[in-house]
Amino acid sequence: IRRDTSWDGYLNVTVTLTGGGTGSDTVRMRMSPVMLSHHVQDATNIYVTSFNSSSSQLFRTDMSAACTQGGSAYAELTGLNDQWTQDFFETGYVAMPATGGAQKLIRVYFRSANYTTSGLRQAGKVVYTYFQGKETVPPYSYAGKSYPLGRILRGSVPSFYPDQSFEAMLTAQGMQPQIFLDTSWLAVGHVDETLSFVKVASPRGWVMLANDAALAKTMLQNAQTQGYGSTPMFVGKTWSGGASAQTTISAVLADANVMGPSNEAITEVNAQIATMKAETGITDAEIVKIPFLHWKTGGYSVAYQPGTVNLTYVGPKTVAVPKPYGPKINNIDIFEDQMVKALAPYGISVKFVEDWDLYHRLLGEVHCGSNADRAVTTKWWETGK
Repeated sequence: IRRDTSWDGYLNVTVTLTGGGTGSDTVRMRMSPVMLSHHVQDATNIYVTSFNSSSSQLFRTDMSAACTQGGSAYAELTGLNDQWTQDFFETGYVAMPATGGAQKLIRVYFRSANYTTSGLRQAGKVVYTYFQGKETVPPYSYAGKSYPLGRILRGSVPSFYPDQSFEAMLTAQGMQPQIFLDTSWLAVGHVDETLSFVKVASPRGWVMLANDAALAKTMLQNAQTQGYGSTPMFVGKTWSGGASAQTTISAVLADANVMGPSNEAITEVNAQIATMKAETGITDAEIVKIPFLHWKTGGYSVAYQPGTVNLTYVGPKTVAVPKPYGPKINNIDIFEDQMVKALAPYGISVKFVEDWDLYHRLLGEVHCGSNADRAVTTKWWETGK
């Protein structure tokens, strides 16, 4: 693997004929870059971490069902004591030409360059044991430039620097130039908290899902105006400290600790969208609004409702989405209904996953709790990069 820019990844192999004849020939060769996957690549394997708890069992049952529906293989990682499967390793691949126009593929699994107070995150050792072997913007062209393998999308937090050797390695590949979004306002600081991508039949080939707290507020206000202000939300759910999470539409709308941070989130997400527009040329017609509100912990923003943009693509037409536990009006969860209808025009079906106890109330969602291998069809050496 090319680790940094001290070598350009090329070498020349020269064969010189001696003895009975003379002459030589040189073949220029290139090391395959390591590439990360994106959501337009169909999922082949989905990984989640297994715990001996009812909350883990509920999550794993729903994720397994979603994978069956989506047509991807489902696998559980055990003995790791870390449910954030998206965060402790990253999937990638290298490839080279093979006979008959095919390509030979080798899967690459990166241990996360994520440090805790006791050193590198222990669960990352799974890349050496189970496998023995970031969110990515799908391919696009814009402003005279082409990115046939997409671009790595990363959060940027001035006070929280990425591992410099890992950063140098990603940059050195030269195939998926990074886009950085300001996530300094988020408690976790990950781009999947506010943005995601789904595959569609369009010239671009994908649309972007973006958190829209304003839409969430409007949905609740409309329900209140129609006389449903006393309708409960988060029925039967508790927060991490054991306090009941159950509330009502009217109570949420009157809660300054939710409305204030939600208004701030609107501004921050709009800034992220502006960056994505400038970098990719994506238009408003290619952005799908995903409603949920925010509140704060430790002075930073997190999803108050389950963050339904934080999803996992488990098949060509299936996404696994956090169960929102929104208010039910006429026995229909209005946030589930919105998500289903928002993705229906693209032929994408939604499988809701129970993630409240093990993920949502601990500041994460379905994408945070899963990881994936994805099918590779693009031949990088034919991209001109």
